[in-house]
Amino acid sequence: MENGIPIIVPLRPSESYQGRCDELRILLRSVDRNVDGCSAVCVVSDELPAWMRPDAPGLVWVRQGDPYTSCKDANLFLKTHRGMEALGMPARWCFCADDNAFLWPCDLRTLPSVFNGTPRDWFARQSGKWYRRMVNTFDWLAARGVEMPYSHDSHVPQVFTREALERSMEAPYGDGAGFCIYTLWRGLEGVLRGGVYQPLVTLRYASPQDLGRIPVAAAAALPFCTYNDPPFGAGLRERLLALFPEKSRFEK
Repeated sequence: MENGIPIIVPLRPSESYQGRCDELRILLRSVDRNVDGCSAVCVVSDELPAWMRPDAPGLVWVRQGDPYTSCKDANLFLKTHRGMEALGMPARWCFCADDNAFLWPCDLRTLPSVFNGTPRDWFARQSGKWYRRMVNTFDWLAARGVEMPYSHDSHVPQVFTREALERSMEAPYGDGAGFCIYTLWRGLEGVLRGGVYQPLVTLRYASPQDLGRIPVAAAAALPFCTYNDPPFGAGLRERLLALFPEKSRFEK
């Protein structure tokens, strides 16, 4: 078994709630409490939050901004590749957004693949840039002989291979609609089906109304938590900080 897998967190502090990066604070506290098999945490950002320790053990900071203004996911490709270069291009790595949290103990080396399960035709019937991006991802893979049956963009921490990232850098990710990263990487790995269905392992807070129907408690929660900005600002931030009150090693 591998000694450990690094977590790469692309960060844009200006997009965090009130610019405080509490999403990252909660993620790192959940990593400290619940994650085994993590060799390092690599934060890729133009700056670190003021509350972070630049010399924290296990922290790798890569200074990289967001040059792409029309396609957010293009910056994710760039930042992930920069993080992998700084880490020495390990064979496997874990992509993790700052608005994720590990609610249960887990080992990155055995983390399951999680899929979304929505097929291309559904995305094609929707309007909006993100839906076009997903259709573009399906079609780009299909043109290379990879027929994905459904989306793998689950928005939970996921482990991918170095080869998938390297091959994805051939895609014109900064042009046009762009690409959805999880589905692209899984397709390039040849993982078309299988894994765990996202709703079975994820507490997802899409709107403030979800705060009234979904508990955040260690005994009742699913393994992962993910959320959008409105519920985070409407009370989820306080709930998660109460769930993870102890500082992580990354905090001053």
